[in-house]
Amino acid sequence: MDPTVERYLNEIEFKAEPGDRASITAAERLLGVTFPADLVELYQRHSALNGSVGDDAEDEDAGGIVIFYPVAELAENNEGYEFPGYTPGFVLIGTNGGGEAYALDYRTDPPVYVVVPFIGRDYDTALLAGSSLADFLTSVAEQSFWGRAAP
Repeated sequence: MDPTVERYLNEIEFKAEPGDRASITAAERLLGVTFPADLVELYQRHSALNGSVGDDAEDEDAGGIVIFYPVAELAENNEGYEFPGYTPGFVLIGTNGGGEAYALDYRTDPPVYVVVPFIGRDYDTALLAGSSLADFLTSVAEQSFWGRAAP
């Protein structure tokens, strides 16, 4: 696993049991996508995440929350939050626990990680959070995705 991803995983408080390849494949089939290899590797280690990354006692604005939904619930969550209807090509994978969703943008090849509001969601409100899982976690930890429009 990428050392940056490993470092942030060590900070996250809740890490679910490993996901099995069958549940990952089922989610991909139901969503009609192939997950990036780094996300598959993460799901094989932890089927869900919930915690903070990048907290810094010196800087109260540093850090962010990472909640990755259980892989077995991804298709249901995408339907429930109406991602296929409002933002086709976006696949919901999690949230910051507030008003923002974490998604993969499959309008690009390879897909990129984006942050998009749950309310008022459209392509113009999507923010680029990284081209890899390591970039995404760094972007959330540093809150550096603000102002970076998605492609």
